Amino acid sequence: MRVVAVSDFSAHGYNFLIQVAVEVDGRPASEVAMDLAKLPEVFAVHQVTGRYDIDMHQVRIAAPIG
Repeated sequence: MRVVAVSDFSAHGYNFLIQVAVEVDGRPASEVAMDLAKLPEVFAVHQVTGRYDIDMHQVRIAAPIG
């Protein structure tokens, strides 16, 4: 058996989970990642290898329609 926890973002009032890939130039990626992690809308920040330097998940509250 495998147990996995999954967050229900809508239960916390968030309607969107956005994945953002960031390519950093001019600053160390670790500094940028730490700055991004301080933002209240940011759910997770990961330093990665490959095309991009940072993979970030951000939550958003949808504006009411109408």
